[in-house]
Amino acid sequence: MDPTLWIIIAAVLIVCAVAGRRVFSGEDRSGMAVDPHYVRALEAIARDDEQGAIRFLTTSIGSNPSSFAPYLLLGDLLRKKADIGRALKIHRELSIRPNLDQEQRIMVLKSLVKDQLESSLFDDAIDGCRKILDNEKKDREGLEFLLSSYEGKRMWGEAIEVAKKFAKLYLTSPGSFIAHYLSFVAREELKDGNSEAAKKNLKQALTHDPACQPALVYLGDIYFEEKDYDRAIEVWSNYLKTEPEAIAGLSSRLEKAYF
Repeated sequence: MDPTLWIIIAAVLIVCAVAGRRVFSGEDRSGMAVDPHYVRALEAIARDDEQGAIRFLTTSIGSNPSSFAPYLLLGDLLRKKADIGRALKIHRELSIRPNLDQEQRIMVLKSLVKDQLESSLFDDAIDGCRKILDNEKKDREGLEFLLSSYEGKRMWGEAIEVAKKFAKLYLTSPGSFIAHYLSFVAREELKDGNSEAAKKNLKQALTHDPACQPALVYLGDIYFEEKDYDRAIEVWSNYLKTEPEAIAGLSSRLEKAYF
């Protein structure tokens, strides 16, 4: 389930626990009205009845058009059901409300960016990510969304910088992650016919993790294609030290390189 849905559910369940049973009748102990349709929508989500949740949320919104959480959750559910057009419309309308506090604005922005990524609206997603990161430069989801946006645009230089920042902030072994990410980028560059850029990134990957298997394989392949057999053998030999069983897959190329 989308983490956003669980966050909203958890928040309301806390309210329910504090308010007691009267919450289900539409009023908590403070006298504040609680929409029973919204509570039923959360219950429907908890039992994986997304269609029922959409129905209850629609009813909740109809009775209180100025509500926030039901609108946000409805848009998220519609995106999950692949109704991206309606999800985008709901989240865009929600984002321009003048009375949202900063926390609500960031929540809407994150939902909107998810919609944009699903719709391949990568430029819009990048703009949204920048706003999220302007609010909190270390925001984990903001960095993940920005990385996905740059990947969608195939803006590999920018993607690498975001991946490095993310790894250093949140991963216990950033070197290994960065090496594998650079190898992933190199593979995409090879698909685009850009072997020089790929070679540069693979060499950089090996400075972060000399035993990075994808980097060793791809770099050896590049040297082999360039007929630089001595370097290809050297790189593949390093790979085989970490993965001896891979000798079968490399045997034909090694034979040609040696002889």
